[in-house]
Amino acid sequence: MYGIGVFGLIAVLAILVCGSRGEILLYDTFDKGELAWTHASDEKYQGKFILEEGVLEGDRDIMIPNEAKHYGIARKIEVDPADHDELVIQYDVKYEHGLTCSGSYLKLIKSPFSDLDQLEDGMPYSIMFGPDRCGENNRVHFIFQYPNKVTGKLEEHHMLGPPQIAGMDRKTHLYTLIVKGEEFKMKIDDEVVRSGKISDPSDFSPPLTPPEEVDDPSDAKPEDWEDQSEIPDPEDKKPDDWDENEPRMVADPEAKMPEGWLEDEPPMIADVNAVRPEDWDDEEEGTWTPPLIQNPKCGVGCGPWTAPLVANSKYKGPWAPRLIKNPKYIGEWKPRKVQNPEHYTVENPRLLKFSAVGFELWVMDANIRFDNVLVCTDEGEAGEIALRTWKVKTLREAEAEQQQSTPTGTKLENLGRTIDDYMSRIHRNVAYILINNGYGNVVSALQSTGVPHPFAIILLLLCFSPLFASAAYQLYMSYKQQPEDDVATTLENTTADTADPDAAEGKKDDAETKDDPAPNEPAGEESEIVPEKEDSGIRQRRVAS
Repeated sequence: MYGIGVFGLIAVLAILVCGSRGEILLYDTFDKGELAWTHASDEKYQGKFILEEGVLEGDRDIMIPNEAKHYGIARKIEVDPADHDELVIQYDVKYEHGLTCSGSYLKLIKSPFSDLDQLEDGMPYSIMFGPDRCGENNRVHFIFQYPNKVTGKLEEHHMLGPPQIAGMDRKTHLYTLIVKGEEFKMKIDDEVVRSGKISDPSDFSPPLTPPEEVDDPSDAKPEDWEDQSEIPDPEDKKPDDWDENEPRMVADPEAKMPEGWLEDEPPMIADVNAVRPEDWDDEEEGTWTPPLIQNPKCGVGCGPWTAPLVANSKYKGPWAPRLIKNPKYIGEWKPRKVQNPEHYTVENPRLLKFSAVGFELWVMDANIRFDNVLVCTDEGEAGEIALRTWKVKTLREAEAEQQQSTPTGTKLENLGRTIDDYMSRIHRNVAYILINNGYGNVVSALQSTGVPHPFAIILLLLCFSPLFASAAYQLYMSYKQQPEDDVATTLENTTADTADPDAAEGKKDDAETKDDPAPNEPAGEESEIVPEKEDSGIRQRRVAS
């Protein structure tokens, strides 16, 4: 189990190191027990999201419980990206039953939009971001809508080269989009997988700025234009011995009928043991005949025998003259370019204002979980939240997987694994904080709050004490030589003297994860992990816009 004391200390250290640098515009963990989102009221959206406890005790998700339904849900937020130097969208997803054909993307609905229950698929949006899979289409979308200056209509601009979805392993995965001015960056599981500019034609299609020149629609290819690089040789003649009538396959001339093959016997005969049903009516059902069965004499074969087919050595197929270079070849014809009447430039593009965030989805998979929906103005802030939420979930899932795959052993071995896992979990998270933020930064942050330098070092050493304890325990187990029953008795007596600190730590751990075995559990008992319940463009099942 995770200790609240240790994790609380880790969270405090993370906040002290980096501080709160940005503004959190929306952050929903779904842990309050009440859903602050509104379901779409249209009868099309028969699916309803439900609140369910997730990987960690006390941590709730919103979940899609049933497949083959439309789901729609939205929450109010008012954001103008032009008011912020940076915009971050982040949430985590878990596909408990796998992913075959479902969308799990988030939409930021264009302003103005106030009636949340009126959410629908054709509604204008500012950004659409997240995973989407069906058949061979497997991608994480980043699409934004922007008004065309000439037509005045909103156009969808699709990110080119979208990355594939993480999550086929049925674990929790994190999706993050950062937009800073014209630049964007996409992360999956806190790793950058795509970056570029929303104004770059190589990053989005169609480009935000239409091209200056386009093909002349009135231009036509001249009739005498030769665009075939090779032509049949007019001097080539078919050889006299070329027979186009020879078949590709012929009967094998060397094959012989197998011994015991009965050509005069039929393969099927009437069943002599069959009896006409008593209620058979010849007038209504016709003359009764016994059913056919395989002829028992046909062990090798019966009926006319034919030799198997083999490739015909004389077969050449249809004749065609050889190809030679075309002396009149000019090249591939292309229409001439003319000025694009719809060309315009977009200076300092900013994404559209949005009034709500929502999930508007068609799914063919059940038990899709969403959690920790975040809209903020600082990438570092999003990273800290991910560390306290998604990262903890992934550690818990890895431990649950390890426990399920670990073979059972003696009582002493099971107790040893429990203690060792408990210790290593703590020091892994402490190390994660220090690796990502640096030892010096942590000490400096603590000093800035008034903690003297020596006490700051002592505090960090306390964080690493589980690592030292784990190493000492393993040395102890390696060199202690006495019968297992005596060692188990000794450990039980020792546990009685040290139960209070571990028990207190175990109670704190329950707030983070509920399924891990506590260090002071009786030897030989293992914690039971109970499974939770369960394009060419955008598909028609997803959006109509």
